[in-house]
Amino acid sequence: MKVHCHSNLDLLRSERWPSELPCRPMVGDIIQSRTVHGGVALELQVCAVKFTQDEADGEVKMRVELHLPSGRFETIGAFEKWYKEL
Repeated sequence: MKVHCHSNLDLLRSERWPSELPCRPMVGDIIQSRTVHGGVALELQVCAVKFTQDEADGEVKMRVELHLPSGRFETIGAFEKWYKEL
């Protein structure tokens, strides 16, 4: 199933997310980045799934919104500090 994974976290612009998944993701699922930093791949949680239809070709697209998993980092600042050290 083709998807477009996206996160509003500013540091993650260089992360490469899967463009296909074996099934429709559900809120709460964890998706792992294809980018590996020193043997570590970032994992984010699905917080929303949005379906849109392209007016030009009529294709239905699935946009998967990703955010920090609950309980892994106290704040976004703590995550950013950890991420910069990778």
